[in-house]
Amino acid sequence: MKKLLLLLAVGTLLLFTGCSKKCHCVAKLNGEVVYEESDIPLREGERCSDYNKMVSVPLVATKVESICLPQLF
Repeated sequence: MKKLLLLLAVGTLLLFTGCSKKCHCVAKLNGEVVYEESDIPLREGERCSDYNKMVSVPLVATKVESICLPQLF
């Protein structure tokens, strides 16, 4: 019974994630957060993962990345 309830809870969480119309994005420079923004609205047909980017410059050992995830609530 506990497994069924856990499965139902996880399924509900995934359902809400798929319907999310806003994203939470974090920009990092060499692993440190330099910018964070919530409530980024999505246009029709967009996904939060469309905003994920990573740029690495080996000569100066710099890595810049932007990670966006669906905002649940």
